[in-house]
Amino acid sequence: MTDTRTLVEARATDLATIKSMLEEQRVRRHDVVVSSTAMSAYDGMLRVRDGEVDITEDGVTAIAGEYAVGSVWCEGIARRVDLPGMYLDRWHENRVDIFDQVVNRALHGGERNEGTSYPADGRTHLLRLLRGDPGEPGFARAFLSPKYRFIESYDAVIAMLDGARQAGVDVRPGICDMTERRCTVTLEAPGIAALAPKLLAGYRSQFDGQDAHVRAGDAMRLIQQGGGGWTIPEALAAAAREGQGYPEGQEPVVWAGIRFTNSETGHGKRTIAPMIRVRVCRNGLVINAVADAKVHIGGAQGEGVVEWSADAVEKELALITAQSRDAVATYLSQEFLDEQVRLIEEMAGAPIRRPEETVRELVRKAGFTKAQADDVFGFFVEGGQPTAGGLANAVTALSQTIPDADLAARYDEKAYGLMQAAAALAR
Repeated sequence: MTDTRTLVEARATDLATIKSMLEEQRVRRHDVVVSSTAMSAYDGMLRVRDGEVDITEDGVTAIAGEYAVGSVWCEGIARRVDLPGMYLDRWHENRVDIFDQVVNRALHGGERNEGTSYPADGRTHLLRLLRGDPGEPGFARAFLSPKYRFIESYDAVIAMLDGARQAGVDVRPGICDMTERRCTVTLEAPGIAALAPKLLAGYRSQFDGQDAHVRAGDAMRLIQQGGGGWTIPEALAAAAREGQGYPEGQEPVVWAGIRFTNSETGHGKRTIAPMIRVRVCRNGLVINAVADAKVHIGGAQGEGVVEWSADAVEKELALITAQSRDAVATYLSQEFLDEQVRLIEEMAGAPIRRPEETVRELVRKAGFTKAQADDVFGFFVEGGQPTAGGLANAVTALSQTIPDADLAARYDEKAYGLMQAAAALAR
């Protein structure tokens, strides 16, 4: 028996696992547009009433049944019918009787004791569902506007990989995540590397307790300045021979990567963002300022099964392939990496004065809670870098410890901006 909810949750996994999950989602996918009165909440579950069917070229398929709901579905119905989303999610966790009553009143209308009546919600809604095994409930992924045009993550990922192949860059899959909200795939190009000594100056990995690295010699500085025709391995070897190199495994090497995200459930845009991966600790800076982003919006769908035309899907996937090819060719190039590292190095060494006060204030201003700001400050202290780069490293290191992939992605996305803000204060 398959718990359909496990098909939308994976943290820090590999590309093969993500592809397998997406293939199973495709088999179980069931997307319909139904009226408000065709569904109801019962014991915290979504029920679609008997008599609702899909009529397709393959025949008639009943959509009646029960579906477990998660936080994304709760957020969706809260937005669509103007319910308090934070409370709705809590009621679903702790008081399903209140949850059922609130959802059903919002969808079906009703009367008050004084005789005042409220009409049913007269609109249709897009339900993104996963079928369960025979006799078992499925999973309700999202409650959306019928105008939402989704592109399946499986197709989007395949198109992205095809675009990367066409770009002709040697890449390898990196860390991948799956949540109810989005699918995230990273590609890394270790062959496109640079040195970022200021970003990593004095850094102590929070994961293995390494000592701070020592400064490189003349050969290392030569490659940092872009002269002499040295490759990074040659410079590292020469510096080691001079007795001025870095301990093995602590070299300040970063390499290029991209992060691809796609949402099938209305949460965020499809994005292709450049990423810089640190070799020492696998921290990753996501550079959102130059990311490509697209929103899934289309024409309204009538009631019934949702199937985009083959022509529309083909055009969209061709666009993703072309965008991915161009993004890989741009972001995974030595020229782009060198320029981004130059900008990072200009900021990374800026000192942070009054660290405890400054770090917590900057993190709070970035939209995090007090508790989250405390966590960042703790990692900042452990990292041993009282600099703007140290703040970025603290944020991206902390993200690796967080089970919630959506929250972890939010940390990674904010790290670069926090470094910029910290550097600006030092001027």
